[in-house]
Amino acid sequence: MPNVIKSVANLFLNAFVAWLAGLVFISATLYFSNSGADFTITDIMGFGVMAIVASGMLMLLVYLPSLYWLKRRSRGAGQQLRFPLLTGIICNLPVFIILALLINRKMAASEAIGFMLTFLVIGASFGYGFARNYAGRWRYDRSSGRVAFRIRAAFAFHSIVRLSSTRKCVSPDSNDAMGAPSW
Repeated sequence: MPNVIKSVANLFLNAFVAWLAGLVFISATLYFSNSGADFTITDIMGFGVMAIVASGMLMLLVYLPSLYWLKRRSRGAGQQLRFPLLTGIICNLPVFIILALLINRKMAASEAIGFMLTFLVIGASFGYGFARNYAGRWRYDRSSGRVAFRIRAAFAFHSIVRLSSTRKCVSPDSNDAMGAPSW
């Protein structure tokens, strides 16, 4: 049960950090687009509330199922770049299409592009946080001579190690793996 609570807490922290990254991005865009003139707390709160509602729904209904699906499908090292790309670009395609259709009908082009980029930042940071929390990497455990799958936690100083093989494996940097004679 504590692992479930820790997983849920990590997901909420990841969602909060992703929303905060999006809010900082849209605030910086609003501030620098007109040199700080007409930049009020009302603008930040308006965009922030719209972004948190829409991104919260996206995280629950689109990002999480697709990230867990990709996590099940991809095993091995070098897969962590796929998580931010999935949530940043592919999962946000419907949002991008809807916002593009709203240009010159309900929103200005700059507003729609700002929202598109904000959802890109929110999605990519959520995918990156998910990859940091849940996507592990293969490593060689020298003490037991086994290949282990290490799951890294974002804010932890230790790693949870789950042994995935009981066979004796050769370290990639050992003399046996390079073909050199063992002394």
